[in-house]
Amino acid sequence: MKPQSIFDRIVDALQPDGTLPRGFELPQSETTEIEVENGRPSANDSESDAATESKGGPNRLVTGDFEGVPGVAQDAGLPKVVRFANGAEDGIRIYHFGVTEAPDIAAEISKIIRKDVKKHGAKPNTRLIELVRTHTALSLVDHLIQDISGNSRGIILTNFAAYACRLAFESSDKEVVKLGVALLGIMETEGEEEITQSLLTLAACDEFTLYVVTALLNRSDTDELLWQIAKNVRGWGKIHAVDRLEPSTDAIRDWILRDGISNDVLDAYLALTVAEKGGLIDALRKDTIDEELFSSILAIVDALIDEGPVAGISMYENAEEALTLFVRHLESRTNTPEIQSTLTRLLKKLENPGELKLSSEATASLIEKTKARLG
Repeated sequence: MKPQSIFDRIVDALQPDGTLPRGFELPQSETTEIEVENGRPSANDSESDAATESKGGPNRLVTGDFEGVPGVAQDAGLPKVVRFANGAEDGIRIYHFGVTEAPDIAAEISKIIRKDVKKHGAKPNTRLIELVRTHTALSLVDHLIQDISGNSRGIILTNFAAYACRLAFESSDKEVVKLGVALLGIMETEGEEEITQSLLTLAACDEFTLYVVTALLNRSDTDELLWQIAKNVRGWGKIHAVDRLEPSTDAIRDWILRDGISNDVLDAYLALTVAEKGGLIDALRKDTIDEELFSSILAIVDALIDEGPVAGISMYENAEEALTLFVRHLESRTNTPEIQSTLTRLLKKLENPGELKLSSEATASLIEKTKARLG
């Protein structure tokens, strides 16, 4: 019996508001699980040896690498099993380890695709599926897109479109789905409503959001589509969508500031992006801030101070003015546990500034006011 495609699985689970239920999981056979013993892949890790074939070293990570990284669950006991939340494996590679690219493999896949699409209705070559599974779409798509878009001679467009759709919407393998979405990004999809809506459906799953938002770039309606996607995802997908969303309208900018920061991974990943794109400093310069907006600003400032996994307040151009105005706005507000927590973190940051670029006068003033508020 043919397994259900990932696209159909998402369609079946999609809620009326366009989101997936919390806890939605891809089929277990399609989720990444790495068994490791003593910090290294075990003999049962069928991909570990094959992955080392790609130029640049292994395209695998081990349990010890992920300690403390959001989005990764580790079962107790030995051997340990790493299970990634939807989108976590790609997100962690991008933000923490960098992408191990495989240009030679991408070139081989390009040749396979060119051969496959010569015949209408051709099924994906089994060698292509094997290569994509082994090396992951993330390590391949940039070189693959560059190769195909740079030389499309001999490619029959209608066959190519049908082929890409087959990969994206009929496959039961997540890496093959990602490849199909990436190929659709080469095409002009604006005006192709069925394809666009199908892509938006895939984007509702954090595992595929990155690939969909990338495929939808450079359209006249890109910002509206990415905004729609960003509102329908909560995890790594939201991080990727907000990171690429441009505040081309006041409505989008306001949403970014009010709702862009919150995600199920870690607010710090989006703090600097939201502060810059949402106009944090402009909001703080106003005499009054409504409570809903201030709640979001509090979360943004708290996440900016974090600077654990990514850059934050030390890279924010308006850091000194923003912190000064933030503390000033606190004067008219009653202490809450959230405010106390943020001020405690702020004080620690001010006393150990690292790369935080504040004048000595501003630092001294902020320390004094923060201590006074903390009692």
